[in-house]
Amino acid sequence: MARESPEVERARELLSGTAQSLEKIAMRCGFFSRQQMARAFEKLLHTTPAAFRAQLQNL
Repeated sequence: MARESPEVERARELLSGTAQSLEKIAMRCGFFSRQQMARAFEKLLHTTPAAFRAQLQNL
């Protein structure tokens, strides 16, 4: 498995700890867009940011 980037790690923290929009989280983590964050998430974690957040809410 690829090593997680600091940007994706921070996005995971914000997705699990805040209700901020995906766009806002992407910008705070250094991505240029929500789509760029989604591509990085899918490459490293095999899920999207929205699906990751939904899984956390179902726990």
